[in-house]
Amino acid sequence: MPSVRKKLAAVTAVAAGAALVLGAPGAGAAPKADQNLPKKLVKAVNPDKVQKHLIAFQRYADQNDGNRAAGTEGHNKSAEYVASKLEAAGFDVTRQEFEFVYDETVTETLTVGGEDIPVIRMAYSANSPEGGVTAPLIAIPEDETPGCEVSDYSADVEGKIAVIQRGACTFAEKQTAAAEAGAVGAIIYNNVDGALNGTLGDPEVGAIPTGGVTQEDGAKLVAAAGQEATLDLQGITEQRTTKNIIAETKTGRHDNVVMAGAHLDGVPDGPGINDNGSGSAALLTTALELGATPKVNNAVRFAWWSAEELGLVGSEYYVSQLSESEQFDIALYLN
Repeated sequence: MPSVRKKLAAVTAVAAGAALVLGAPGAGAAPKADQNLPKKLVKAVNPDKVQKHLIAFQRYADQNDGNRAAGTEGHNKSAEYVASKLEAAGFDVTRQEFEFVYDETVTETLTVGGEDIPVIRMAYSANSPEGGVTAPLIAIPEDETPGCEVSDYSADVEGKIAVIQRGACTFAEKQTAAAEAGAVGAIIYNNVDGALNGTLGDPEVGAIPTGGVTQEDGAKLVAAAGQEATLDLQGITEQRTTKNIIAETKTGRHDNVVMAGAHLDGVPDGPGINDNGSGSAALLTTALELGATPKVNNAVRFAWWSAEELGLVGSEYYVSQLSESEQFDIALYLN
């Protein structure tokens, strides 16, 4: 079970990393931290304790359409679970609500020459017409900045579905350039092994239906250039409210804070236990074992972000709400 061992080792590393910085004295602070705290914390944070929180996250997903995506009841229950555990342990807890544009995939299909090619709709992609868009494929040449500029597209792209290699610029920039050149759809293929699950990062930029495929399937599409394909990408995009959970120790300097965070939300397609329930559970275990009043020089702040899967929305919102002084109060951040 090497994958399980790697996961458990990662959990231990999270605890160890947090413990090692706790004793770092802030500028001008008189040393008062428990010098044995790092060792105690690493020993206290164990897989069995982390597993209990993962079971809870899985239960909330099972009770709420199988997922814990931001803006859903599955995530709300997970967030309240984390907050209540921290409050019971004596932490100062903040539920930071914010609005965001929720995005959920309804349909994602790609057919070329009668063959179904697995495709993943990118978050915030524009929707295809009902039944999908049917047009010839056109392969965009691979270079150092493939499909990043309108000049990368020939006049022949007009009315076609552009097949573009990943890399050098954002998915949003690729589909924007393709749309400006006249493409009616964009398929971005990976430049490494594995599926390509991406986001355009901004609900305002979706110009044409945009999906991701593997490197292997990308090669098939490039070889099939000129053939007609049907790309059907449909999604729900709407305004919703979600929340970050922030907790801070009552001891330590609050003007020289050590901070650690993980995203609590998952994708709509599953319970999000590996990504990133595991990190959230490890972080929660670390916080609870540390306690609200540890003997530390620096206050420790923990964060469970929401809407990360839609483009780091929750963490970026948090930073945007900090004053310049509050930003300087954070000595370091462990993700």
